[in-house]
Amino acid sequence: MRHALILLLLFGLLSQITACGTLAASGAARDSGDYGFNDNGASHSDASISAAIRSRLINDPTINASHIRVSTERGVVTLQGQVANDAVRKRIIRLCDSTPGVKQVNARLTLGQD
Repeated sequence: MRHALILLLLFGLLSQITACGTLAASGAARDSGDYGFNDNGASHSDASISAAIRSRLINDPTINASHIRVSTERGVVTLQGQVANDAVRKRIIRLCDSTPGVKQVNARLTLGQD
């Protein structure tokens, strides 16, 4: 009897977790920061877009991301900071453009020693 009760409780908990995942995946529980949409219709919050871009910049061995600030508002990414040369600047813009949820990139990057 005790094992049956434990299994019933676990089943109930699992069904609640599954329901939460379904709700989140449907977009019904979106916060007000969700604006951007990629080609498959999935939405991305501004914070997740900025985080994805920062991660991509940090993990790219050709980019020194320590001098680059990333902000996103309604899918529009603004980059500020300093980069070594125009090739790095162009690479950063391409990385941003290919990030899901990005609608536009405003690159306010200056050339100089990074």
